[in-house]
Amino acid sequence: EEKLSKENKSFSGTIINDGNKRGDFVRVIYKLWESTDTIPSIIDSVFIAGSKIIYNNGVISDACLNPGDVGAYNISINIPETINISHWTKEIKSDILE
Repeated sequence: EEKLSKENKSFSGTIINDGNKRGDFVRVIYKLWESTDTIPSIIDSVFIAGSKIIYNNGVISDACLNPGDVGAYNISINIPETINISHWTKEIKSDILE
């Protein structure tokens, strides 16, 4: 879902792990572009709300997806008045930890 205005872009959705390994620290990265730029004007990201795990080093995360699981995300990006966004791209990144 996208909620768009000149001052703010809000995105929400779900992703599914259709692989055969757990994805750790899964995050969705949005890059917002002006029409004349070759590099993004704004980059922002959010970790998904996924499964909770406690790693061997004691770190606790709720941003992992086991195979077949679905995780939700919601991000709101404020746009400065001086920037005129023409389009955006989205990436999904994760790690695989033991």
